[in-house]
Amino acid sequence: MRVFGRRKKLELSSSQDKLAQRMADRICRLQRKIADDLNVRTAGWGRRSWLVLLVLLCLLMGGYCAYLVIDALN
Repeated sequence: MRVFGRRKKLELSSSQDKLAQRMADRICRLQRKIADDLNVRTAGWGRRSWLVLLVLLCLLMGGYCAYLVIDALN
């Protein structure tokens, strides 16, 4: 006996497929544009600046995760 049934494979029409491809292309172009902009802005950063940024992001995300866990337990 199967607990989970098999998923039926969805077939997209050609217009849906083209739309999905255009959306994916736009998302990729936007990601590339943002990445290039960030690379230009941070081109002069040294090792210490990157390390400080990494530590701050880890503390921020870790604090937020701890908040979510504590909030879920209450």
